[in-house]
Amino acid sequence: MQPWSAEHYMGTRYDDYLVLAVKNRDSGLLQQCNYTAAVAEVRKAGVSVRIAVSSHWLCGWVEMALIRKDDAKGVALGNNIVARLAEYPLLDEEAFDKALDEARARLKKDIEENPDQWKSEEPMSKEDLLEVLVFDEI
Repeated sequence: MQPWSAEHYMGTRYDDYLVLAVKNRDSGLLQQCNYTAAVAEVRKAGVSVRIAVSSHWLCGWVEMALIRKDDAKGVALGNNIVARLAEYPLLDEEAFDKALDEARARLKKDIEENPDQWKSEEPMSKEDLLEVLVFDEI
């Protein structure tokens, strides 16, 4: 895990914390699922996680899951999570598959209810359009 830092930040400081995971308004399904899985895993192990949310001029908001630097168990577990993500980009395949299915269902419903909003410059079937949109969500 990396230490919390903010060069151009004027809010509450978290200098005694390490960053476990981050997400923002523009995060895709993969990042959202990994964030949720990481926080759930450390909480299940009894580790205290501080969630810090701040506004951001570019991406609307940023949410960080933080672990105190002096929490040996939390730091070890957090470093293990970060190392696993370096080896394989997904912490919880079941949760990700569920989120992907839900995104497909939402997009399919929207395509069917608002077909004029989903017209493409190139002819494309609804199924192909759906896959392109879901891929963008990831």
